Amino acid sequence: MKKLTLNKDERIKSKKLMDNIFTNGKIIRSGFIRLNYVQIDFDSKYPAKAAFSVPKRIFKRAVKRNLLKRRMREAYRLNKLPLYEFLTINNIKISLLFVYLAKDSKSFSEIENNMLDLVNKLKDKIENSKN
Repeated sequence: MKKLTLNKDERIKSKKLMDNIFTNGKIIRSGFIRLNYVQIDFDSKYPAKAAFSVPKRIFKRAVKRNLLKRRMREAYRLNKLPLYEFLTINNIKISLLFVYLAKDSKSFSEIENNMLDLVNKLKDKIENSKN
């Protein structure tokens, strides 16, 4: 069984890459989470890099923003393997930015359901763009 970790190499740290996602990326939305993504080649053994964002104008307190980012990271970490397998089979490298858009704090199970829906929509969109 593979370890369900979210290593430093799997996270987006580069400001250049973040700007690229915002300017050239495509958007998928599911409930209260928006996914900005761009297919880009980078040097990593992982097929995807991810970042998580909660807007400061919606949640003023850093404690609440950090809690929601932790919940999103955990939901992604637990459910990333099917996406990684799909990307590896199709030889695709992708950068993902998850943005929390709800005005109130949601439970982990609600966040996880939206993440699963986003991952499935992303796989469908990539599959349709190949054909």
